[in-house]
Formats: sequence, structure tokens, C-alpha cells
Amino acid sequence: MIFLLLAFLIVFITLVFVIFQLRIYIQLIWQIDEEEKYLQVSANVLKFSFYQKEIDFTEWDLPSIDKQKGNWREKFESFKKIMRVSKVEKMKSVTMVATDDPAITAYIYTFLKVINEWITSVYSKKNASEMVIGANFEENVFQSSGECMISMKLSKTIKEIRKLK
Repeated sequence: MIFLLLAFLIVFITLVFVIFQLRIYIQLIWQIDEEEKYLQVSANVLKFSFYQKEIDFTEWDLPSIDKQKGNWREKFESFKKIMRVSKVEKMKSVTMVATDDPAITAYIYTFLKVINEWITSVYSKKNASEMVIGANFEENVFQSSGECMISMKLSKTIKEIRKLK
């Protein structure tokens, strides 16, 4: 009887240890052009998907700032804590920016290049990111497609994910 209880305790401790060492993988896939504007989000643990959602930006209505005034700061702080413990596993993106005004196109292009370099230097491993940003000074179109995979340890994120709900 004592051996059975001891075996059960060892199995339980092992399972708890394994669960807290698991990683959550969040995958983002987006496509923005003249025909399609969507974002696909999926979250996986051990290759089992437990959350999937597709957001269509063509019908997306941004919420009013007044409605979220008290809650946005807390969510932002939780998001920052999650991003500190996360790791970008893969980042692929192709973005083409163009506006009617070449000066605005140049500003947007420069801004996106700075963001690209920051993401590459802070979050990415070598050869894990392929981000291409281009500017077209003759047309008026914005196109972006890409894929991003972020991983984080389950034990570090459970508390912060609860705050986000």
C-alpha cells in the first residue's frame, strides 16, 4: 500500500514537472492585400491545437478607447511580461508599401525597416527570420503576407494569460 502511494506521488510530481516544462507555440499567419485581409492565430501544445481563430480585417471594427480605458494598461503590462519570456522561433514576411505621396512612402518604409531590424536583433535566432520590406513609389498599394511562430514556457505564462482574459 505504501509502495503504491509512493509510486503515485512520484508519477504525480513527474507529471507536474513535465507540464511546467512544456512550451506553448503560437502561430500567426497573415495576408493583407487588395483582395484579402486576414490574420490566422493558432496555439499548440505538443502539436495539439487548443485555440484557432481567423480574424477578417475587412469587417473589423476597432473598439472605442473610452470603452477600454481602465483595462488597456493592465493588458499591455501582461503582454510585455509574456513577450519577455517568449522566443521567436520563426519569422517570415514580405511587405510592399506604397502611397500616393512618395515622402509618406519613404517614412513608412523607413519605419518598417527599423521595426524589422529591431525584431531581428532582439527576438530572432540566426537564419530564423526572413523579412523583406520594399517600397513602390509609383503605385498606391499596401501588401503584406507572412508567418510568425512564438514559443513560451507554460509555467511562465499561465498567470499572465489569466490576466488577459
